[in-house]
Amino acid sequence: MIRRSVIYILVLCMVLTSMMLGSCQRLQTASEVCNSFMIAMERNDFEAAHSLIWKRSGRVSKDNFISMCGNIIKTLGITRISFPSYEITENGNSITFSYTIRYEKSDEFSFTNSAKLQVVKEGSSYYIQYSKDMLIPDYEPASKIVRSVLKGERGEIFTSDRTAVAVNDYSDTVAIKVSADLDVNTTINSLSTLLELTDKEAAKIRESYNTALEREYGEVSAYVFPKGSVTEELKTQLESIEGVFIDYKLTPQRYYPYREVYAHVVGYTSKPNEDELKALKEKGFDDAEIIGRYGIEAAYDDYLQPKSGYAYRLYRPDGSYNYTIYEQPALDGADIFLTIDHQRQQKTYYLMASKLASNQTGATVEMDPSNGSVSVLISMPSFDPNIFSFPVPTETYNQLIEDERSPLYNKATLGLYPPGSTIKPFVATPALEKGLITKYSVFPYKIVKNTWKPDEVWPWEPITRTETPDSELNMETAFRYSDNIYFSWVALMTGEETFLKYMESIGIGKAVPFDLPTSRSNLLNANTQMDRKMLADLSIGHGEMLITPIQAASMYSCMRNNGDMLVPKLVEKIARYDKNDAEDVLYQAEKEVYIKGVMKPETVRTLTPALIAVVNSGTARSLKKDNVVIAAKTGTALKGDKKNTKVAWVAAWYVDSDEEKLVVVMTEGNRYQPDHRHDVAKVLLEKSESM
Repeated sequence: MIRRSVIYILVLCMVLTSMMLGSCQRLQTASEVCNSFMIAMERNDFEAAHSLIWKRSGRVSKDNFISMCGNIIKTLGITRISFPSYEITENGNSITFSYTIRYEKSDEFSFTNSAKLQVVKEGSSYYIQYSKDMLIPDYEPASKIVRSVLKGERGEIFTSDRTAVAVNDYSDTVAIKVSADLDVNTTINSLSTLLELTDKEAAKIRESYNTALEREYGEVSAYVFPKGSVTEELKTQLESIEGVFIDYKLTPQRYYPYREVYAHVVGYTSKPNEDELKALKEKGFDDAEIIGRYGIEAAYDDYLQPKSGYAYRLYRPDGSYNYTIYEQPALDGADIFLTIDHQRQQKTYYLMASKLASNQTGATVEMDPSNGSVSVLISMPSFDPNIFSFPVPTETYNQLIEDERSPLYNKATLGLYPPGSTIKPFVATPALEKGLITKYSVFPYKIVKNTWKPDEVWPWEPITRTETPDSELNMETAFRYSDNIYFSWVALMTGEETFLKYMESIGIGKAVPFDLPTSRSNLLNANTQMDRKMLADLSIGHGEMLITPIQAASMYSCMRNNGDMLVPKLVEKIARYDKNDAEDVLYQAEKEVYIKGVMKPETVRTLTPALIAVVNSGTARSLKKDNVVIAAKTGTALKGDKKNTKVAWVAAWYVDSDEEKLVVVMTEGNRYQPDHRHDVAKVLLEKSESM
């Protein structure tokens, strides 16, 4: 064991002696001193690198050199230094060392600096002459490298005709001019009285003002209102206070210029909490200031969010800016283009707002059934999304959540309602396709005073209808009058198992896919015992069946797609643009089938004439127009213990037109009030050039 140790020590001494001799030898030529310098820098051995710098002309001290190198490493987060290229040139007595030094920060970035230095000989040794361009250009002791965050902008949201409906703007900011002559206490007291500020709020303004005065800022924010909410009267009152003015370019705000019209489509944003900030950072959004809370803003937040960039800037020893060492530009969020038609969206909103009573709610969906593009999406009542750009006053928020009409709730996508007779074309489908009925099938049983009892062992109340038809009760007549007895008969013939299986196959019991969250529709409750009475109720869109308006639109799209149900689309395109407006398309909507073969093509051809008859001489005859063939189905369902609440539907679409259009209108309110569904649908069914 002792012998092995002696041998190891002898070998180690030989290696060290060789290294020492090699070190002395490296200093005998210009090439070797330059190589030694590069090796020392690559190893972060800055003391060794400094030992190779000439100590006479333009000398930099060891401490300064090590500090300068360390500052680059620490401030920029450099993980590797390398020299991808170098050249040593001798011209007579002049020796030049030219090189490119590369600084790398993991996989995040790298940058290079090219330097040209002189190599001098002193005695038998060579040294590199120091230059302030040796490490990075114009870098000298006491220079500072500062990292600055470069903010990107959140993507904006536009309609199909490029109308901006969610933009980056500024709020109405009540500001105070900073001046040593201002009696700031009097100013803040006056503001407190006018704006009803708390003592804590007033103290915060005073603290901010004192800081601004000390740092010689020109103004300080005192209070922020959402954009456009400061009236002329309030502005006059505020600006009558000494030192107070309104600054319209001070506080950034996500702004929704059309307010209630797009609230349920676009949604709103607010500041993220700590958990959300952590999640955003994990996605690469390190400096996120707002997060989508609702609507498209929430559903597509990852696309809309910008990614901050950064710049490393060099400042001279006197503190003045020198130049930018490296810059990673910010990446703006992508812009989102909706399928919504701005003119039609506005017109529909204001039409519904004018027609519906204060105790009524409703939703409207207009869609191109050939591709699923949604051109109108309205939920009533609505709200102003701008109020969420800043903390919402408790009183305002309580009013919104306590309103029994639920203005914050998107009834078009989340509201669940009994479909009433709008389900009847889908009730007839399995019976038609199994050959149980044809379009000529006539109801074969006796009806007494608009009631029918299916058989002698029917223990429930008879099935009723509201009106006696004007002709024999075949399928077309049943659709024109929306005859409950006929469709109950059809469902009872179809049978419970086949009926339920078909309804499940067309998406009843599921949530329709969409760009916004949708509620899961309902066929039967979990503990319901299915029987013939429930089957009869389901056949007329009652019982426990519930669907959303957007699902109704998707279902009826099968009438224009040979029986295929389409996925409704709200987002047309997502794109990002550079400074030269070059477009990078991240997403482009395409026609997408949700459920194939909801109906056979021949079933569509069978049902369509009957549904045209609904418009020509049936329950939707107020929708009839001379310049276009329209098919439709209406539906009504009563809710509540006393059946005093009415859910009224109409689904209507063009049959023979160069233009494709499908409209679904749903209103809910007192059963004895006009429901206005036809008033809204009639306007939307005007040809586009007529609107």
